[in-house]
Amino acid sequence: GEEIQTNPSTMTVSFEMSREIRQKTNQQLLTPPTVINQSTEELLNLFFITIFSAYLLDEKPDLLPHLTLRYMKVAVEYGWTAQSAMAYATFGLILAQRTEYDDAYRFGRLALDGLADIEAGDCISGIILSTHNFSLHLREPLKRFSDNYLQGFNEGLKNGDVYLALMCGGEHISSSFHSGMYLREIEHRMATFCSQANELNQQTMLSLFLPYWQMILNIQGEGEKTTTLTGKAMSESDVWAEAERTNNRKCMQVMRFLKLILFCLFDEHQDEDKLFQSIESRSTIIREHYTSFIEKFYEALMLYNLYRKHQDEKYHELALKLSSILMKHAESGNINCAPLADFLVAEEIAISGTKCEILGAYNKCLRAFREANILHYQALVNERVGLAMLRQDTEAAKEFLIEAISLYDQWGAQGKVTQLHEKCGVMFNGDTMSTDSTPPSQ
Repeated sequence: GEEIQTNPSTMTVSFEMSREIRQKTNQQLLTPPTVINQSTEELLNLFFITIFSAYLLDEKPDLLPHLTLRYMKVAVEYGWTAQSAMAYATFGLILAQRTEYDDAYRFGRLALDGLADIEAGDCISGIILSTHNFSLHLREPLKRFSDNYLQGFNEGLKNGDVYLALMCGGEHISSSFHSGMYLREIEHRMATFCSQANELNQQTMLSLFLPYWQMILNIQGEGEKTTTLTGKAMSESDVWAEAERTNNRKCMQVMRFLKLILFCLFDEHQDEDKLFQSIESRSTIIREHYTSFIEKFYEALMLYNLYRKHQDEKYHELALKLSSILMKHAESGNINCAPLADFLVAEEIAISGTKCEILGAYNKCLRAFREANILHYQALVNERVGLAMLRQDTEAAKEFLIEAISLYDQWGAQGKVTQLHEKCGVMFNGDTMSTDSTPPSQ
């Protein structure tokens, strides 16, 4: 009996979003009446099935909010089930896209809290994906819930939902990488997920897994070239050609993102104008997946690299624009975003600041990464401050770069260790870079 508009207007969706749902207390939202009949359960199931399809329909961006509001109306008025939790999770996603972050996190957390006393069944993988991808990261450290994706993976396989299971597996790898897990462990898990996707004939998911696997291999020093996704896991040209042939836009998006990370880590840039145009054309677009702000960070970092190399103000202006976006996220309470925003502030100060200003700015984000025990960002900060110190204090620069090598080595990034040894050997006239010392006091 629920009417669903096939092409709702933005005004309708905005009106729906302002209704009384968010005015209810958490207790009211977690204690609705029990499901009263089978037709209500079937309706909730129907919404659950259609919600993911709506998310994929980019050409109808208002469809997902409209469906979600109808979904929430049924869940709140007629009963609490696992499908109701999925409604809350998706509502959190919509609120995040509207930059209403406090309520986005609230409904994502409510979706998970409400599962405590019910059997989630085949909904659990979808609930974990929606809440962890779009809501929890707004207020909780990414590292805290990375392993939760494994529950979604295992439950999905048990319930026969292979696609959602593998999506959870892929998000576990992604979030583990961005949380600084040791590369050898991530690489082992990624190889396992790739094998399972292949055995289950899930070629679409495999096309998303392989680039991550190859990127990790590259960082470990096991790729053919540092910034080309070719090696044991895949051939970049072959995977890209197949993605174009099948219009697999998600695969191409993932490959661009991962190559961006490699460009930043190894400070090697190919097709710079094309990269700049790609960033410029979507610099104001923020998808509220937890990787969206990480992508903005790497884009800005690459632009600072290009600005130092070419002294072209267009790179600097866009870097500042992206840095401002991250700072707004940090000011809104996103604790994952805050140290990355501070990192970019330090990059700006490093352009013309004094030694004291540069050390102070980088040390602010370095403390946060140490407290969170995120190795790769610690290594990257030490590398960047070491390079920034070259024009002011060669001995301090050397010690920071030594610490960067040590941290990259702990992370398992032998490709970076090798590169930095070679780079430092040139900068310091062949001086051996021992990793026994510690960085200077800050």
